[in-house]
Amino acid sequence: AKPWSGERLYFQGDDYFRDLLKSIRRARRTLDFETYIFEKGRLGDLILSTLAKAASRGVKVRLLVDGIGSPEFAMHYGRLLEQGGIEYRVYRSWPAFLSFLSRALWFRNLQDFFGHLRRLWSWGTRRAHRNLCIVDGTEAWVGSFNVSDRHLEGLRGGMAWRDTGIALTGVQSLVFQLAFQLAWEEQLFSSRRSSYKKMLERWLADDVLESPVRLNATRRLRRLFNRRL
Repeated sequence: AKPWSGERLYFQGDDYFRDLLKSIRRARRTLDFETYIFEKGRLGDLILSTLAKAASRGVKVRLLVDGIGSPEFAMHYGRLLEQGGIEYRVYRSWPAFLSFLSRALWFRNLQDFFGHLRRLWSWGTRRAHRNLCIVDGTEAWVGSFNVSDRHLEGLRGGMAWRDTGIALTGVQSLVFQLAFQLAWEEQLFSSRRSSYKKMLERWLADDVLESPVRLNATRRLRRLFNRRL
């Protein structure tokens, strides 16, 4: 059985974001919003103001963007997010990348140096490409729609990007919340958070194995789903 009660498919950004914004306005407890691209524009401004209004009525709002997909996000929206009471993080940002690189340069021998470079390459090329919004833990919006005016036919006409999204209601599984939390807790140099991440990964793997949802969040899951494919 599916771990949700209802679903709706979207193929146009105008429809997807119209209904997503309605869902955000109905939120009462929590909003977890994750996206690869969050661009400055009409859509970005509207989503940010809607999230800020949710935070003002007591909703706990967390926003996660990717450091490569949204390189100017903090410059455009950081101050507004802080004023609006929205907690946000940038996944694997350039400052973190440079910190990782500086550690690689403090090598003891060539083997140590190349080991650092391999880890640096693996870390830098794995991005937060998932676009996800979880509303009150019971609604999940997921798909390939980024926060970009390029998805809006009302602005771009026939030049708008065609993507796919789905809204899930009556969600009972914790898989989406665990996936968001795992990305949210991404840290390079914290042993405490490292052990917390391992615990999240175990919970996530157990939940995914009993779910129609497929996530490649861990090496174990990637190997498993590759074999099944």
